[in-house]
Amino acid sequence: MISSRSSTRLLTRRSGTASFRSSAARTEARSSIEVLAVVAPNVKEPLFLPAEFECDLEQRSARVKFGDVLETTTETLRGIDPPDPYRVLIKIPGGMEYTNDPGEADVAAAKTIKSTGAIQFDLSDGHSSLAYVHHGPSVETAEFHPTVVESG
Repeated sequence: MISSRSSTRLLTRRSGTASFRSSAARTEARSSIEVLAVVAPNVKEPLFLPAEFECDLEQRSARVKFGDVLETTTETLRGIDPPDPYRVLIKIPGGMEYTNDPGEADVAAAKTIKSTGAIQFDLSDGHSSLAYVHHGPSVETAEFHPTVVESG
């Protein structure tokens, strides 16, 4: 199991967000940050909150919490009768989503996803993907070569 407690920002870009977002929208999204900027342009001020993180990939379970603002819990998928745990993998050949060695993620059930912040929601029984991933401008896959967009 992986576990961590730290103080972090929920959003990590404050300056240059508008120019970064518009630049990403004008070009094909080539990184996870660019994808996020295009599909979720409603940027709020960053929050500095304590972070809690627990993940057990073997059991396909996880919990993430940012202060009292955001929390999600993930559990393994289960059969109907009997309700035994089972494993489903997602693999996107050459994709940018799962940048681990096999290029895949475990599918799990997001039992809760709740936000009480500026964008509020309370969801249950959603989709979750769990994987070790590598982030950064030097991470490449067979078909994905990141473009670094500098704000300016």
